[in-house]
Amino acid sequence: NTTTALLAGTRLLLNASTPIPGSIFSPTLSTSNYSNNLITNLNAGNTISLQLFGILSVVNLVGGGSTGA
Repeated sequence: NTTTALLAGTRLLLNASTPIPGSIFSPTLSTSNYSNNLITNLNAGNTISLQLFGILSVVNLVGGGSTGA
């Protein structure tokens, strides 16, 4: 979640460069709540990054609400 509503898209990147199919969220209205569920296969050593795209702005994330599995 962000502290203000934004017209920004989000996606997960595999190894910092490849968008993971099913992870791309491109809202048509500004939002401050981003949520998605998907299952994908990973290999040992793979990394996943969250990317916000489509805006040129500072984005403040709300802390303390999410944890990794």
